[in-house]
Amino acid sequence: MTGPPLPLIVVADDEPCIYDFLCVCLAEWGYRTAWAQDKSRLLELLDIERPCLLLLDLCFGTVSGVKLLDELRVKHPDLVIVMLTGRGSIDTAVNAIRRGVYDFLTKPLNLQRLRVILEHVARKEALDDRLRSLEKLAGVQGPAHDIWGDSAAIERVRHEIACIAPSDATVLILGESGTGKELVARALHELSTRREGVFVPVNTTALPHELAESTLFGHEKGAFTGADHAREGCCELANGGTLFLDEIGEMDPRCQAKLLRFLQERSFQRVGSNKTCKVDVRLVAATNRDLRQAMLQGQFREDLFYRLNVVPIIVPPLRERRDDVPLLATRFLQRAALRQHKKVTGFSADAMSLLTRHDWPGNVRQLEHLIERLVILTRSEEIQASDIPAEIAGTLATGPSASTREKGAARIDDLERQAIADALRQSQGHVGQAARLLGLGRATVYRKIRQYSLAVKEPVPTN
Repeated sequence: MTGPPLPLIVVADDEPCIYDFLCVCLAEWGYRTAWAQDKSRLLELLDIERPCLLLLDLCFGTVSGVKLLDELRVKHPDLVIVMLTGRGSIDTAVNAIRRGVYDFLTKPLNLQRLRVILEHVARKEALDDRLRSLEKLAGVQGPAHDIWGDSAAIERVRHEIACIAPSDATVLILGESGTGKELVARALHELSTRREGVFVPVNTTALPHELAESTLFGHEKGAFTGADHAREGCCELANGGTLFLDEIGEMDPRCQAKLLRFLQERSFQRVGSNKTCKVDVRLVAATNRDLRQAMLQGQFREDLFYRLNVVPIIVPPLRERRDDVPLLATRFLQRAALRQHKKVTGFSADAMSLLTRHDWPGNVRQLEHLIERLVILTRSEEIQASDIPAEIAGTLATGPSASTREKGAARIDDLERQAIADALRQSQGHVGQAARLLGLGRATVYRKIRQYSLAVKEPVPTN
């Protein structure tokens, strides 16, 4: 009777002697190995089986290991990578760690250090398995498993995701920073027919203006200074999958025109090339900005807005779903306790009351970071009210905070009103068609029409 296969380590190095040496050592330690002597073989191996570790040479044949990282991070975001480097390029290896590499080893290889790294990776995998088991025991299931909450507001978001995901419609996700817009985008991908394709996230705020076009559409060798090799852009990498453009409102106006053409034709040209490439990509965008105000200020193209705003999803801020705070806080505490190897089991009633009453201007992300901080600092098994920082405990939903909450609610109402008005315009005033575009029930759309006094082509029920 055979047991489960031994864990796999892929060695990406064009020197056969390095692989032969590692193959013998790793076999003695209980690992299988596979050798990739070039980029194409490496990508082929990674498509066949996800290894527990990739040992990637900094100088991988004609390909730079550091430059290959960007592509690997898109296609295999959970891959654990250790860089192999000569002693003279340690600075480069350290820079690679900042870009997501787990660790690095210098040549000639130190086997004791390699074994320590493998032990650390094994512990990390075990911890990840425990996290997944905990979430399963807690009843977390499905591709939208990180969109936690039982409030009516978050149930509406999950319902909209389920309705919209099977289509190929372009989606614009609206919401404040920290509300979980990328989680919504990933859920749309995982519930779509493109789930087997790649999900490519792009944070447009992190794109230097001069590199935005190259990042999206790629470039040819010699297209500009520093372009020493041809490179695929994110649109090309996302072929057959989903391209997620986060914080689209910050995109450089010059790049907006090229994105508009891409949305219209699903085709583009790499920088420095006259050849037109056509791809099959679903586009999901997100923003925390008021794009209509940005249009009035000349910062965002009107025609691009209407191309993006085919189906909007509005993610509510945490202050509008306070009932979800206990569930979110408990889940974040369980995960943080596992990561920190601490026995912290819950919150006192007073501590939870303080958390629930806070306005959370940074939304779910702020709550998660606070819980991590509390778990690290606490010396008891239960978070007490005295553990809650003054800036949280002293800022409740009264006075200025209540005013802030009202302004935020008004902004969401404006976004919702405009989304419904846009759907009615696209459907020429027919409520049933507008409801299908929005992924909402007909009764809900009627209620919103009465609330916002919108014009339609059919009688609106009064009850």
